[in-house]
Amino acid sequence: MPPTPTSSQPIPVWDSHRAAARRLEQQGRLEEAIVLYGRAAAWDDMATLLTELERYAEAGNTWLRYLPAVPVLASTLGPQEIEAVRQAADCYERSGLFDAAAGLLVKLEEPGGKLCNRPPPGAREDTDSTNERRAPGAAGPGAGHPGALAADRRHVGKAVDALMSMAVTDPHYPDAAAQVARMTWEHGLMSVRVARFLEPMLVGPVAVLPQHADTLYTLGRLYERIGLHEKAAMAYAHALALEPKHRAAGMRSARLKNPRIDPIEAVADAFSSTIDASEPPQADREELAARVSDSTHEFNLGPLEPGSTVAQRFVILSALGEGGCGVVFRANDQKREEEVALKVLRTGSSEHRAVRRFEREMEISARLSHPNIVRTWDSGVWRNTHWIAMEVLDGLDLGGLLRRIARPLPVTQTITLIRQVLWGLSYAHSVGVVHRDIKPSNIFVLRGSHTVKVLDFGLALAVDKARFTRTGTTVGSPRYMPPERLRGREKSGPWSDLYSVGVVMYRLLTATMPFKNTDLAPLLQEVFEVTPPVPSAYNQLIPPELDLIVAQLLAKEPSERYRDVRDVLRDLEPIAPSE
Repeated sequence: MPPTPTSSQPIPVWDSHRAAARRLEQQGRLEEAIVLYGRAAAWDDMATLLTELERYAEAGNTWLRYLPAVPVLASTLGPQEIEAVRQAADCYERSGLFDAAAGLLVKLEEPGGKLCNRPPPGAREDTDSTNERRAPGAAGPGAGHPGALAADRRHVGKAVDALMSMAVTDPHYPDAAAQVARMTWEHGLMSVRVARFLEPMLVGPVAVLPQHADTLYTLGRLYERIGLHEKAAMAYAHALALEPKHRAAGMRSARLKNPRIDPIEAVADAFSSTIDASEPPQADREELAARVSDSTHEFNLGPLEPGSTVAQRFVILSALGEGGCGVVFRANDQKREEEVALKVLRTGSSEHRAVRRFEREMEISARLSHPNIVRTWDSGVWRNTHWIAMEVLDGLDLGGLLRRIARPLPVTQTITLIRQVLWGLSYAHSVGVVHRDIKPSNIFVLRGSHTVKVLDFGLALAVDKARFTRTGTTVGSPRYMPPERLRGREKSGPWSDLYSVGVVMYRLLTATMPFKNTDLAPLLQEVFEVTPPVPSAYNQLIPPELDLIVAQLLAKEPSERYRDVRDVLRDLEPIAPSE
């Protein structure tokens, strides 16, 4: 943290920045305040403001700025640095980045655990989480510890049901309502039924007190989640009447004050503006370049950076992204005389399974040519390094889009996106390829045209299209995998991809996941045994016909699920006719 000046010292520039940032914050100029807090290295003020804005992942990254740039043993950290790690873990948990949160805490407790100021991998990659967020002050006992990350959702559901049996006339009703609001928000159990139970706090005969402001704020968030924006505005207004300094309620209320803005149109506009303005800031590009430059020392051919040449034909221009096994660069292909996205397998990840997956992607991608599938131009191995050259995509993947908007998409917009995913899968299935890893991060939306491209066929199976009998494994993204693949002993086929499409569709329509456990064992049990609420339970604008389509996509048994993409497209047509 910046040193405290003595009375004889001039006020350092960072203190003047901090003071200016606080004035900006008081004036409501929050983005400018965040920038100045960063210049002042006032990471605690910056992280606190980001947390109040519910930008939890950014807040977690900011807390880590207190750590050294070079990884050091956790045992060498001071009390302030340890507290910063715990704060970062709590922020990551609130953002749904459970792996990142748990990873930090485990390293903090391990004798040999090393930590630095770089965000953990899960904090910068799509974790396919529910992104559920707590109301302010709602963290329960043990929050931020690994054991708290695997809460028993069914147990909480039973507790909520018991509390909701209480009559409004009971003197303990306000306390019960506060507990219901907290638990349903924390564990993603919000529904129309919960909102109705809490409604007497807003319009009923219940005597509300200043300490109930958080309950009314959470009720407003529940109303927003299920599309009742007018009631949400009322709840925020009541919360502010009880507690005028309730900043979160004030911020949410300000977003709903203009009655001329149709909430559905606002989401549609947010979708377009998020995609069309998806170019990362210069600071993010520089950070990615530095991170990639460090990590590519693991390649056999030495560090890769702008100006480096791969396979005697690809001149590296810039870094586009990185994952667990490889890095993607923008490169100039001197053979084709155009720019390409060059995906290179990191040598440090060259154990057999990673290499086989990369080789499978090289083999299968070369066979696929469709407007809704990313185009692969060439692939090969150079100096024991695997590479794939693909078309350059300009836009944002669906995982990043969902995290930024954090609200359900309108029905028509959802169907427009899903229809394009289905067109790409229909072509792949017709040539005998099952993707097996459909999830938001593998669905890319192009800037401007909003064309969808399906990515990453690294887990795909090339099988006999008449039989689809090749047995899969449980490698993939468990939150999007069908029950038969999670068991690891069933056949894979078009029905496997269609289940994953159903999960993606559910998340687009509701801004939540059908199955919410984050720990693998209870997640498996939930997927095998629990039928999720219909999407319209979260979003009343969803028609019953669409509920039925999603339910059939998510059927537990493959025999009860859609078997062919064309059947899904046919059933979607009456709801949102294709242009």
